[in-house]
Amino acid sequence: MARNVTESVFVVWGGNQELAGLVGRKLDPIHFSGVVGGGQPTDLFVGSQVLSQIHQCTRAIILVEDTSGIDLASGYNLSDNLMFEWGYIIGTFPPSKVHVFLIDLSARDLPSDLAGSWASEVSRAGLTNDEVAERIVATFQKDARHHAEMDKLEIMHMWTQVLRYVETYNSMPQCSDVELAHYLLHSIETCYYYMEDERFGELLNSVKPVSSVLEYAVAMVKANLRLFRETGGLQRPLPYDAYMELKTFFERPYDISFQDEELHLWFRFFAVRRQALLHRTVAENPEFSAEERNVFRAETVELTTKAAGALDDIVSHFPRQSGYANLYRGYLHRDLYLLMIRRIINEFLSKLEKNTGRQHVLLSELRARFV
Repeated sequence: MARNVTESVFVVWGGNQELAGLVGRKLDPIHFSGVVGGGQPTDLFVGSQVLSQIHQCTRAIILVEDTSGIDLASGYNLSDNLMFEWGYIIGTFPPSKVHVFLIDLSARDLPSDLAGSWASEVSRAGLTNDEVAERIVATFQKDARHHAEMDKLEIMHMWTQVLRYVETYNSMPQCSDVELAHYLLHSIETCYYYMEDERFGELLNSVKPVSSVLEYAVAMVKANLRLFRETGGLQRPLPYDAYMELKTFFERPYDISFQDEELHLWFRFFAVRRQALLHRTVAENPEFSAEERNVFRAETVELTTKAAGALDDIVSHFPRQSGYANLYRGYLHRDLYLLMIRRIINEFLSKLEKNTGRQHVLLSELRARFV
């Protein structure tokens, strides 16, 4: 089972392997997966193992420390491997994903090409490695625990890039699991615009999520694809067995608010709206009695109203998403409108058939279009 982690963090060290190991282990309780660089400080080159480790991560901690014991008047004696990995990571990760810690060193003394790097200075001051690691991880947590800010409207126009994120996830992830979960959720409708829902589903089947956050997002998108597939794009009634399976999934409680509150709220919206769609499609199943179908319709209205409330919560906490949220309000109003129209037409035709045994041509056309 996938773990409840946010993303994998590569830990670069320049001589103090014990400290690096402590930092790596202390990341797990705060929901990050630490990957400590392999090899020994005496190695003369950076092997393929280290490069592979870097490519498996989407964030880095760089522990810059002079452990040589050599007094150099011209500056610090930093290992060649550390400098290589530092430069490679700067060229690979965005600045917000690189966390540099200068241990008993000053940012003023960095090489000129690194002088502009953001870094935290850490003083040992008689502290043990464990205590230093605690300070480093606490600072990292404060800096890394920020909301994954992204323009949801822009996601709708980056379909090709989202597919690439999914394709490369197992071998070389391009973004954190929380970020990819956002991209997947907000591509639920987009995949149909591009008529690539089948391809999207195939790619998702190959993803092996590291975190429970991404695992849940992948499962939600796949469940949605199944709903649309089994109903012909919501045009046919949903079989009852499929309804029960999907209902169990969409009703599953899930809380990731401690990692990303906005993602948590969007999970809630998509889950509730899908429950509403489930009830709406089952309400059109002629295998059920009129009384049972009316119960499903009432639950559809209740759940659709609940989904609108979920959108209100999103806008209340994240006002910048109001324009994007209004797109989904349109979907909700359409759902209620179609439900009302279908009910009226069904009731009228049922009554007409019972009284005369015939249907007017126009009413037959309405049924073909709306029922």
